Amino acid sequence: MIYQEVGRLLEYTDSLDEDRMEQERMSIIDYIDGNLILDNFDRNGTVYKTGITKEELNKVRNNPNSVIVIHNHSHNGRPSGKDLLTFLEEDKVKLSIIACHNGDLYAIYWVKDRFKELYEARIIDKKAVLTDIDEVKRLAMTDMYRLNDQLPEKQKFFNVIKL
Repeated sequence: MIYQEVGRLLEYTDSLDEDRMEQERMSIIDYIDGNLILDNFDRNGTVYKTGITKEELNKVRNNPNSVIVIHNHSHNGRPSGKDLLTFLEEDKVKLSIIACHNGDLYAIYWVKDRFKELYEARIIDKKAVLTDIDEVKRLAMTDMYRLNDQLPEKQKFFNVIKL
């Protein structure tokens, strides 16, 4: 069911006009039965983020089972700091899949609490020398990937796998 939903998401975004094709979209499915809980295909996203409404978040939180969040990265990048923070902060999220338009798939399997503190510290450091917040976040996350990659498995702050 995951690959079918990834396919549906990418087919939808690829069918849009050029200006909207690069926008991120999201779907959320039930972790146990794979049924679609919701998607946000019917509204505009942005190039670097997507989200759900408070009503949709309540629907996810009221779902009896855990969920799988699937969204696209139109610029084919690894999971962002926001992706990892969402995984960390939303108890219902059991798995997060990031589908890239070049065919790459990434899965977030776990994130430790300490990630948030370290990531936010790096953002503060980068803000001291940069003004572009998107670049600040990108560089902070690049630092986090480098650090995480150097650590032994038990000391890692997150587990992101390229499928």
